[in-house]
Amino acid sequence: MLTRLPAESAPPTGPSAKPSPQELPQPARQPAAAMLPSTEIGGCTIRAPVPPEFRRILTPEAMRFVAHLSRRYSHRVTELLERRREVQARYDAGQQPNFLPETKHIREGDWKVAPLPADLQDRRVEITGPTDRKMVINALNSGANVYMPDFEDSNCPTWRNLVEGQINLADAVRRTITLSAGGKTYRLNERVAVMLVRPRGWHLWEKHVYVDGAPIPGAIFDFALYFFHNAKELSARGSGPYFYLPKMQSHLECRLWNDIFVDAQRVLGIPNGTIKATCLIETLPAAFEMHEFLYELRDHSAGLNCGRWDYMFSFIKTMRSDPSRIFPDRGTVTMAQPFLRAYTQLVIQTCHRRGVHAIGGMSALIPVKGDPAANEAAFEKVRADKLREVQDGHDGTWVAHPGLIAVAKEVFDAHMRQPNQISSKPRLDVKPDQQALLKVPEGPCTVGALRNNINVSIQYLEAWLGGNGCVPLHNLMEDAATAEISRASVWQWVRYGVRLDDGQALTADRVCVEVQRELDDLRQQVGSARFATGHFLEAAFLFKLMVTSTELEDFLTLKAYDILVAQEFGPTWGAPQAAQPGGGPRSRMARARRPPAKPRVRCFQCAQQLGSRTDVMHLQGCYLGGPSAGAAAGTGAAAAGDGVLVLEVTPFNPSPASGGNPRTFVMTLLATGAATFRDLHAVLRRTWMNCPCNHAWCFNRQAQQEQGRWNRRAATRPVDGSQRLVQALRVGEVFQYVYDFGDESRALLEVKALEQLSTAGAAAVGDAKVHVALRNEHPGTVALCSVSAQWGATVFCSRRCGYQGRRAPHSLMKLWNSPRMGCCGYNGPDGMAPASFFPRPAEDRVEVGSDSGSEDDSDDASEFEGWMYDWEDYKDGSAQEAEFRVWRRQERAAKRRRLNEEGDTAEEEEESEDGAESGGEEQQEGEEAEAAGSDGEEEKEESEEEESAGEYPDVWAEEEAAHAAWDDEIERDNAAKQRIIEQLLRAALAAHQLAAGPLMPVGMGAQLPLGQP
Repeated sequence: MLTRLPAESAPPTGPSAKPSPQELPQPARQPAAAMLPSTEIGGCTIRAPVPPEFRRILTPEAMRFVAHLSRRYSHRVTELLERRREVQARYDAGQQPNFLPETKHIREGDWKVAPLPADLQDRRVEITGPTDRKMVINALNSGANVYMPDFEDSNCPTWRNLVEGQINLADAVRRTITLSAGGKTYRLNERVAVMLVRPRGWHLWEKHVYVDGAPIPGAIFDFALYFFHNAKELSARGSGPYFYLPKMQSHLECRLWNDIFVDAQRVLGIPNGTIKATCLIETLPAAFEMHEFLYELRDHSAGLNCGRWDYMFSFIKTMRSDPSRIFPDRGTVTMAQPFLRAYTQLVIQTCHRRGVHAIGGMSALIPVKGDPAANEAAFEKVRADKLREVQDGHDGTWVAHPGLIAVAKEVFDAHMRQPNQISSKPRLDVKPDQQALLKVPEGPCTVGALRNNINVSIQYLEAWLGGNGCVPLHNLMEDAATAEISRASVWQWVRYGVRLDDGQALTADRVCVEVQRELDDLRQQVGSARFATGHFLEAAFLFKLMVTSTELEDFLTLKAYDILVAQEFGPTWGAPQAAQPGGGPRSRMARARRPPAKPRVRCFQCAQQLGSRTDVMHLQGCYLGGPSAGAAAGTGAAAAGDGVLVLEVTPFNPSPASGGNPRTFVMTLLATGAATFRDLHAVLRRTWMNCPCNHAWCFNRQAQQEQGRWNRRAATRPVDGSQRLVQALRVGEVFQYVYDFGDESRALLEVKALEQLSTAGAAAVGDAKVHVALRNEHPGTVALCSVSAQWGATVFCSRRCGYQGRRAPHSLMKLWNSPRMGCCGYNGPDGMAPASFFPRPAEDRVEVGSDSGSEDDSDDASEFEGWMYDWEDYKDGSAQEAEFRVWRRQERAAKRRRLNEEGDTAEEEEESEDGAESGGEEQQEGEEAEAAGSDGEEEKEESEEEESAGEYPDVWAEEEAAHAAWDDEIERDNAAKQRIIEQLLRAALAAHQLAAGPLMPVGMGAQLPLGQP
């Protein structure tokens, strides 16, 4: 009996929650999408076709169940993904994964998981594979004990693959599945394998199905449909709804799954504990929380599995900031490596201590056709691998091909005569050892491995973009897990300039050369026709983008999924996304501390609005990909064979980690092969600077190029303005643009790609040598210097005073709110705006950063909060002026005191001179104070300076000069000073009010004509 899904009820916490006999409610219908048609079913908006055969799975009742789980748990998915980023940030800062002290009582406690059902006792051989109809039938008939239908690594999540996979599993559960193909009819045998379905990981969103305007988690979509349609049928047949849970990094993610299981069983009126799930230990953080995983799922646990390939990828990703942890050739990292031995033996000990199965890892080898010797060698490797597993104590193993089931079963039958080894005596010699789990594997880094990684990644991505997530390559079954370690290894080698066996360090330039070599070889292998109709160019572009980027992308399939969805139904299917995935309510403090997101931009070619994951990648479809018709005809600037650079332009501000907001304005440019640095300057001057005049300008590049990074301390050299861009720049290089040396504005430009224009690209660029492909609008008066107003009531007048906390009370400084930074006398609404800064009281101040004030400090300004006051309380200019004078005297006294302590003779002489000048300044200040009615004496002021020395730190020379200039202006005109103070306070309050809500993305409209400022 189905139970009601109340809108505001709390999630159930255990099996005591009793079902109600009422039916699922019908949610309110959402308005139809305004663009291409979408379909409303059961409270879900489906932005994809729903033919009649899909409606047997996408029923209103099932989709209401999907919507219920999504509304209740999507916000927790978002929170857990945010937590992943926070934990990774700690690893990047130098912390290492370790066992959690707060869960020590769980690891040391005496407890076991709930008993397992009869059909899960013997799991000695398991086969995995996608959910197409033929694979489902063959896998169930293969003779394996368990079949894992996979919606994750071996599945490409096209809309058709997902829904047809659910249809196939529903038919298989009811034993009605058949297939007629090639003159043969496929149907199930009398005895078939037990199914454990693997939904997608928490990091993957289902962008074909939306609830309340946001895409739902792919894991919830996969689980909900399978469970809703098959749970009762499986129970009636003596089995149950069993699952594999992938890619988890914390026991808190297991807790979320457990809450979903309890809720789902309650809604369908199924006894708690009917669901059983095996967790894949395939991330490095999970290796330190095995007991916690089992404990969180103790009513639903069916053990742990060693996901070896993803585990190796996770090792690279987790330790990516440590140059001492370089992974060698993928082929040399066998299960005999010490860190993998420690990992697998800890899995076995943990599972058997808690009374559940420990399943061994995947053997990616497949039979070799047409080569008996190579085939026998592959079988021997499989035998050795499975022998090691069974002798270590594993209760089962994975294979990727039906032809290897007999080999694996033979080994396990010979050494494990009982259904499993759970009751065997635990290994007392295995101890939790952090250093053993983190030991770096040993082996060479070779050119052959580099080329193999490139070849495998491109071919797998090409197949994946074509709808196939499981590909046999080089006698191995490649899926997303094996492709991940291939591209992560190349990224790591490029990131740290690893020297290969030929003695040369690997660079981004060399990777691009090798990628082109592989593309040429693949064109020869598959033929020109297959190459032209395939996705090889897109795959190569995506691979180069990911392995030459500054940061290692979390997952290969995230960027690829955006391309997949766009090419399935076009970029404008259904309504635009109204909210971020799973965007639940967040506290203001959480919003304030979160680094500002990259502004959304709009493509000039197709008007699609893009996010940070899709902008440059989108250009592949709109502008790049092959020789252009315009080029061939000689009508465009892009002549045949021309390269086109993809450049990303950002203001030269500190990184978000340092408290800055460098993405207040972003452009992505296409520069054809004929474009020079002078052409690039002309576009930047008009579209970014909005400057009608032509001040002095230059481009600088680092003497020693650093991949994806601009080192502000490194030596630079100017670039000849007549030099061609495509000849001078390389993928991954960052160079600098400087405009107007008197009051300079700067930007960093990163080379994101070097490709060829497509036909559409040539038509879009036309006769322009540099074309603005993507950009967002200039910001309004919200990007206050280095700290965005998105971060709350914080007003800093510069990066230096902002994150260092060096500002004087009520100091008067200009705030730059535009990329133009007030140059050329620009006085527009988003130009220069003065404001006042109020630091927090000294007792509450959070001091961040070093005393040196280095511009390269990477401190987090979000940890320093400004202090805002109502301007009505500070109208009295004389009070502000007095506080400002006190601060100046304290600052000078602190400087003299430091120089005295250093004891440097030259500095003492300089101090003596400064002291004489200071005495004259103090006398002059005394005369000014006396003229204003002040009765302070010079000796008293000197004493006060010494007593208060050190209360405020020193400031930078240019800031001090700016203070003095403002101070002089105030002194000259007291009435003007009063008006300025009120203006500053009003501006600060206006910024504070603007900061109360998040910034909204601004649409683009037509491209700015380059002939107008």
